[in-house]
Amino acid sequence: IISKSFWNRETIGPARNATNTFTSNTPIANNETRDLGEGDTSIFPLFQIPWDSVTQLDDALEIVLQTAKSSQHITISSGYFNPTARLCNVLKHSKAQIEIIIPSAEANGFYAGAFVKGLVPDLYNLSAIRALKNCPNVNIVEYSRDDWSYHAKGVWSDNLTIVGSSNLNKRSSVRDTEFSIALMTENSDLKDAMLEERDRLRFYSSTLRKSYRPIAQLGLPFMSTFM
Repeated sequence: IISKSFWNRETIGPARNATNTFTSNTPIANNETRDLGEGDTSIFPLFQIPWDSVTQLDDALEIVLQTAKSSQHITISSGYFNPTARLCNVLKHSKAQIEIIIPSAEANGFYAGAFVKGLVPDLYNLSAIRALKNCPNVNIVEYSRDDWSYHAKGVWSDNLTIVGSSNLNKRSSVRDTEFSIALMTENSDLKDAMLEERDRLRFYSSTLRKSYRPIAQLGLPFMSTFM
């Protein structure tokens, strides 16, 4: 995460020019295939600077989900998944089969925290369940591994991955400054490696539990403001 103080007249200009690369020159935009020149892999920078109306990551994720076909499987992972209304709407109308991996309560970094912190794992998972209850094409699973916490974040599809600092949640969209990259490839070895990375996360994932502490359920409407 880059602090707000980093951005000024000298730094914001180059950042804006870099983000324009994605929307003006990406094959994702119209779900088309383009000649990648001598290489078979392209990397695009994605900035998220909400306080300066730069929402490149949100825009890119929306394009990926909107242009996906019904035969595609897309995996999204986040350590703190609290989706915006915009993302929920895009997920709901996407034709793809979507899987979202989030940490179990025990794998959340705030597990066993004191006082209110101890409720954070329940609050995030409850928020994800409620936000996506009307998305029949979305399956939420939880990562659980003894003595491990979970903070993997990114997006994986057939020939594309998006990785970076963002948790793909409300805070990353409207408050924090984030940087990610979108990697698109036609290289079979690299595509296999990307899917292997995804499968390692899925290996320790199972059906999301639906039972949480009553106090977390009562506090969700208030605490969601700060999540």
